[in-house]
Amino acid sequence: MKVIITGGTGQLGTYLTQLLKKDYDVYTYSKQELDITDPTHLEEKMTSIQPDVVYHCAAFTNVDQCEEEAERAFMINSFGARSVAAACQSVGAKMVYVSTDYIFDGEKPCPYLETDKPNPLNIYGKSKWLGERLVQLENPNSYIIRTSWLYGKNKNGFVDTMLECARMNKEVEVVHDRTGSPTYTKDLALLLRDIIELNPGVYHVSNTGACSWYEFAQEIFERIGQKRNYVRPITSKDYRVKALRPVNSALQTHYDLPLRHWKDALDAYMSEELFCD
Repeated sequence: MKVIITGGTGQLGTYLTQLLKKDYDVYTYSKQELDITDPTHLEEKMTSIQPDVVYHCAAFTNVDQCEEEAERAFMINSFGARSVAAACQSVGAKMVYVSTDYIFDGEKPCPYLETDKPNPLNIYGKSKWLGERLVQLENPNSYIIRTSWLYGKNKNGFVDTMLECARMNKEVEVVHDRTGSPTYTKDLALLLRDIIELNPGVYHVSNTGACSWYEFAQEIFERIGQKRNYVRPITSKDYRVKALRPVNSALQTHYDLPLRHWKDALDAYMSEELFCD
């Protein structure tokens, strides 16, 4: 089977490439190598390779920067995704589009299901939500994968940043009034590999359970023997950012997907990716 991965050098794309290349013929592209906003370039690449599946991981994901560069956000996350979907449709390829929990407004007091109505608060969420709709219009044989709070081997990511602070005995202030579902990128990659065996549609794929960023940080500190009280709670109002974030963006699925609890996934990440170094 031939597979194309866009955004292949990003956090998710890297994990996915490592996983799929064991069994498939994988063509992975960085944003410099494959311009998803250029339909002609996409068509040429698809026609040349004739992929069976395209995993569309490329995106403009800096939430606050999207507020300042709205046109770029929609060009990449919405219209770029549509171009990928159209190119997939032209060669009969399945498409897997990675979306976000930020398409929801956070007003729901419990986790969001696939059937809940999106109502994004920020430009990033709006651009991804439009991307979802355009992908489904262009290619009915597509999979919309909404995920949340991704972490993996990334020195600038939340988990690794908290670990560095913990090792330095540094106190940190972390938001306590926003809830979500932390998701280990390796777990997401495994589900993306297998999701194409199911029917096309919308799927929520995140580790089970939910917590606040503050609780997440406490768990990280505790796992390397550091005191929880080094993590100090603050409110969202105290954490000044340009883009509004949903108060609750925890995800849950209607489907029987093999996803472990976020605490178990965090344990696995730390043992597999960190303590083995």
